[in-house]
Amino acid sequence: MATMVDHNRSQDPEVVKEITTLEETFFNLPEKFFLLDKIGEGTFSCVYTAVDLLRDHFDNRWESKMTETLSDPSVVAVKRIHVTSAPLRIANELEILATLSDSAHVARVITALRDGDQVLVVMQYVKHTDFRCIYRSGDMDLVRDYMVELLKGLQYCHDNGVIHRDIKPTNFLFNTETNRGVLVDFGLAEFWTAGGTCPCTSGGWEATYVNPQVQAGYRKDDPRPGRRANRAGTRGFRAPEVLFKCNAQTTKIDIWAAGVILLMFLSKRFPFFNSLDDSEAIVEVATIFGRVKMQKCALLHGCVFETTIPTIRESGHAFPQFLDWCNHIRRTPEEMMGSDETAAIDLLSKLLDPDFRTRPSARDALRHDFLTGRSRPLTTKTALPAPHSPSTTGYIQSNQAAKRTEGVYERKQTERAAAAEADKLIASAIKSERPHDPSISAHEQARKIESALFDLRDKLEDEGLDEASIERQIAAERQRLTTKYTSLNRPVPTNQLEVDY
Repeated sequence: MATMVDHNRSQDPEVVKEITTLEETFFNLPEKFFLLDKIGEGTFSCVYTAVDLLRDHFDNRWESKMTETLSDPSVVAVKRIHVTSAPLRIANELEILATLSDSAHVARVITALRDGDQVLVVMQYVKHTDFRCIYRSGDMDLVRDYMVELLKGLQYCHDNGVIHRDIKPTNFLFNTETNRGVLVDFGLAEFWTAGGTCPCTSGGWEATYVNPQVQAGYRKDDPRPGRRANRAGTRGFRAPEVLFKCNAQTTKIDIWAAGVILLMFLSKRFPFFNSLDDSEAIVEVATIFGRVKMQKCALLHGCVFETTIPTIRESGHAFPQFLDWCNHIRRTPEEMMGSDETAAIDLLSKLLDPDFRTRPSARDALRHDFLTGRSRPLTTKTALPAPHSPSTTGYIQSNQAAKRTEGVYERKQTERAAAAEADKLIASAIKSERPHDPSISAHEQARKIESALFDLRDKLEDEGLDEASIERQIAAERQRLTTKYTSLNRPVPTNQLEVDY
């Protein structure tokens, strides 16, 4: 359903000045569009919202295909492409957008305007939710809906021979009210063509070396030609084949980027990778997957990967334990992840496959149990496990992961109070059904200590403390609470823990 968008112009002086300059320099623009606000800016362009003053003069039957993603029909997004952009790049983007014009998962181009060296692309405006407001929610249904919409968009692009090349949260606009998403910004996109001279096209190199000779550097007059390949994309989302400069890249690079987004959902960290160059990016990926996998991946693309960094293990890390570490979860051997969480991690391991040949296509990924819903338990997702249940920690994660993104810490007080009340009801039910079990009390105590520490971490992050200071305070508080309540030999009262903060 369409929703109205504020038609008042921004009050930001800088934005008003920018809009005024654009209206004065672009011929007849104020007669066609009333610019409202600046909503985004990238390397090659910036985007404004605007009211389409001539909308009723044109055929708008295309809007019927976009009913679930279209906001106020009279409001459009105006993309101003910087004059430094190459004309061929602009023409390529418009050609690709025209090719993908029949999908509700790709932003629709309405028209394009040119005045001298200035180019404006007018597109449908998509109301959406900022990724920073949802990636820590812990709502697996939201994650499922988000990934389904993203992969549907990629499937449509790939079926039409288009590689987006810049998949990231800001280029996929997802509306949590309608659970619909739209791909935008095809400035780096390209039509896929087979070919390339990378060794991966013929199976890669054989691992016949044993101990490669360590060299201090390269000759200044090295006669060997450098490797050249398309490296377009955003750092942190580039696939291994891009980092190893493969010139036979396929649509699978978009699948890797989608996997990085899923990793951010499950780890509740954004951004996840923070490298400044390709070498650092390779090391970051190797830290997760280990030296052996990265060596195989490098050989596939005609490169050699060797490192003496001690934190890069031989076999890397298993995703379940790695994500528990990211989420500060300490899981005992008896505790297990929920079925949704397990299925999501299985999908993650497939999307983030360093070998592009075994990485699934968007179509195959959409058939995964996590995305089809076959991984969901028969009980409702709101059912609260008892303190002794093997899935208790899963509840801690889903409950604590629902803590605020930056600046909304206080709004979670009601949720914590409701959780505390539920804990009381469960404890009462357990007490009435069977005798007191010390192991259950100990588990409940540990659970509530970790719950309180999650709250403290959120508050310290809001205050802007660095990670080292936060870890010191968390460790000290854990010791204090453990000592205090273990000596009482009883479960930790939730209300007392919350009063401390």
